[in-house]
Amino acid sequence: MSKTNNSADVFPSLSGANINGVNFSDLNLQGVNWADAEFKDAIYSGADLRGCEAHGKNLRKLDFSHTNMSGLDLRGTDLSETKLFQTNLKGTNLQGAILDGADISRTILDDTNFNGASLKRTVLEKMSIENASFDGADFTQATMSEVDFKKSSFRGATLDKMKIEYVELDDVNLSAVDMRESCIKGIVINSSDLNCITLFCTKINGGNFTNVDLTGANIFDSRIEIVDMYDVNTLGILLH
Repeated sequence: MSKTNNSADVFPSLSGANINGVNFSDLNLQGVNWADAEFKDAIYSGADLRGCEAHGKNLRKLDFSHTNMSGLDLRGTDLSETKLFQTNLKGTNLQGAILDGADISRTILDDTNFNGASLKRTVLEKMSIENASFDGADFTQATMSEVDFKKSSFRGATLDKMKIEYVELDDVNLSAVDMRESCIKGIVINSSDLNCITLFCTKINGGNFTNVDLTGANIFDSRIEIVDMYDVNTLGILLH
């Protein structure tokens, strides 16, 4: 079947169905009713899932690679260890969702809401993200590489024990972020707010800070090497 098929004709409803292990790859599933369905080991790679109801469901360890999930309400959904490689999550609401151990590399995350989400041990690589919100999210032990963030927010987020390499932050709010024992390499930060950020025992090797507010930041026992700084506000910074 091709993606052009009318999903309402092919799957009028999957409500209460046992679809464990079913392969829905590349199908048009727009607006299909999934209420109370069982999803274990189902495969959705390349499918169009726009308009589906998935709020609060258990979608752990499923394959959503190359899938269009833009605009979905995924609040509180368990997406632990899912494959979200090259998935379209533009405008999706993932507030309070669990994405621990998920691969969300090369994914479209513009205008996406991750507020309060758990992203422990996630992998985020090789993508540009604009107007996304990660306020209060938990990235403990996550890996972030070659990612550009623009006009996004991480207020009060936890970024402990992360590996961050060649990430660029442009007009990003990192105020009150907790970033302890993280290893950061080649970071570029422009016109961003790092007010009251905690960088306890964090290593930063190489990078550039331009027009950055570090007012009240706590960098106790951190090591910052080969970082160029221009127009940086360090008022009230805590060194010990």
